[in-house]
Amino acid sequence: MMVSRASWDLGLFAPSVSSLSAAETIALAAHHGYRCLEWRIQTAEALARSPWGPAHNALVFERLAEDVPQAATWMRQAGLATCGVQADVPLEQLDAIAPILAAARALGAPLVRVGAPAFDPAAGYLAQRDAFRQRFMAWLAAGAGLRICVENHFDTIAPSATLAADLLRDFDPARAGIIWDPANTVLEGSERPELALDQIGEYLAEVHIKNGLWRVEETKGWAFAWCCLDEGMLAWPQVLGLLAGAGYAGPLVVEDYRPLEPGVKVAHARDYLCSIAV
Repeated sequence: MMVSRASWDLGLFAPSVSSLSAAETIALAAHHGYRCLEWRIQTAEALARSPWGPAHNALVFERLAEDVPQAATWMRQAGLATCGVQADVPLEQLDAIAPILAAARALGAPLVRVGAPAFDPAAGYLAQRDAFRQRFMAWLAAGAGLRICVENHFDTIAPSATLAADLLRDFDPARAGIIWDPANTVLEGSERPELALDQIGEYLAEVHIKNGLWRVEETKGWAFAWCCLDEGMLAWPQVLGLLAGAGYAGPLVVEDYRPLEPGVKVAHARDYLCSIAV
């Protein structure tokens, strides 16, 4: 399904429905009219110690030779594309670069997302930024035909779009990009969407779709929670208008970790986005 206004493809970040197998994830996305999926590659060790429980639809790093061809076949049969691959491995794990990039190519993904580190006050931002850029260049050097991306994400040195852009400054935007997740900045890294898009500029590669809010809880005081797209602090009608004005033509990728029935989550996101992007 395309979301109108700019004819954006509707995508789903597979970990949003991690209770499903890869085959079930593909079937669910196709059934609800989604056009593409973004996959996560994780090591078996990371999956075993995940605080969110097992992710049944992850592509396991140690099993890429088996998992990727099977997923690619199922995707082709369902008529879905792969919009991206998240490399959930340490950026400095150089022996992971070649197999992950090969997996992305086999899936037909245009981009691979790598992670920024958590902020270390003892090291300082500038030192961490420079170390990130050195490691990022190793992925760029091996990433012919792919766009290597970073996402603005809380609990990292790039919680805002402005800081994500600073990590990539002077890299070729045809080869390096930013996955913009404006809802992440409701939790950390708040900035006006207009400023975020101005700072990202040509690096804009993909947009993640979710929402969140702050509320006062009797026992905790102020607490953050993820919520429905139409209930949070981020005004998605405004953001979609800005994206259309900026000429963004990539996918809108739904990312929703709330413990709801998978079909309910993906249907609500689809219906809401189509209702506001007219």
